[in-house]
Amino acid sequence: MPDHAVIVHFHCQPEEEDAFYELAERLWCSEEIKRVGVYDGHEIAVDDTDGTLYFYGDDADALFLAACPLLRSAEFLAGAYVLLRYGGINDPEVGEVWTRLSAGAGS
Repeated sequence: MPDHAVIVHFHCQPEEEDAFYELAERLWCSEEIKRVGVYDGHEIAVDDTDGTLYFYGDDADALFLAACPLLRSAEFLAGAYVLLRYGGINDPEVGEVWTRLSAGAGS
């Protein structure tokens, strides 16, 4: 079972729902992500104002790099908070890094 995680926390508007589900489909199908881990799904608030994307693999950095082009292509994710966790959830010594997702595919 992969221990590393990339968790993306974002805010969105209800009118961005279609864009969100298009992104989710692209994440599920991404061969780049599948090479280094898995997109494990998402959670969306009942009022569609915020959500979380979950990725797991053996290398959080490689997983984030693989997912970045798709994440940055979604305008509603600009400025999202991203947690890179370098170990299991139950490991008290696990390293974590928080970053912000920059906008634009070339960022």
